[in-house]
Amino acid sequence: MRCNTMAPSALLIDHSTISPELAVRIERVARDAGMDFLDAPVSGGPEGAAGATLSIMVGGDPEDFAAARPVLEAVGRTIVHVGPVGSGQTVKAANQLIVATNIQALAEAVVFLKAYDVDLESALEVLGGGLAGSA
Repeated sequence: MRCNTMAPSALLIDHSTISPELAVRIERVARDAGMDFLDAPVSGGPEGAAGATLSIMVGGDPEDFAAARPVLEAVGRTIVHVGPVGSGQTVKAANQLIVATNIQALAEAVVFLKAYDVDLESALEVLGGGLAGSA
């Protein structure tokens, strides 16, 4: 892996969703080229990107995070430094675990409701209005 298209002393901010280990490898390459690096995956989908309301979980040096904050604020609302490089990706993976668990629980609930012949549309309407509601 080579990194030769950015100027030395540049700050590389990676918004992709990759493994924490790959983020650390990319950081090494960036540092070898004289650049700083933050892993900063996002959550919020296309709507969050369009509305600049993304959640951004950032791993990297605290000084690099402080320098990047104005750029990150252009696309995000919840922007948190979560630890060293790789930590952003780890928090993103935890986020995905929670999302997957919610989807699985919803699927189980639908099967349960159908098994008892409950009007599914009505049930989902009332559940969506309470704590079970989720984007």
